[in-house]
Amino acid sequence: MLFRSSSKSYTYTVNFTATDDLGFNLSATKSDVLAGTTAVHTMVYNLGADYKYNPHLSFNFGYNFTDSKIPSAPTGNFQANVLTLSAAFRY
Repeated sequence: MLFRSSSKSYTYTVNFTATDDLGFNLSATKSDVLAGTTAVHTMVYNLGADYKYNPHLSFNFGYNFTDSKIPSAPTGNFQANVLTLSAAFRY
């Protein structure tokens, strides 16, 4: 039995530095995977921000949205949202 798989992915990213202490990023990734006879189409969107409050304290924000579809098995489709907030202290 021969099992074949192939995949294609495209990622587009934009980074913007508003000031020395504040930066933003945005990315979108499209992925198409063919595993045997099953195709999976996925889109992933990311949004992030980094803020350096002072030399010792910084904050990070991130949002990720994933939308995955399997045309041959719609019950396997899913969407996911992830929100991340973090702080870092350095001395």
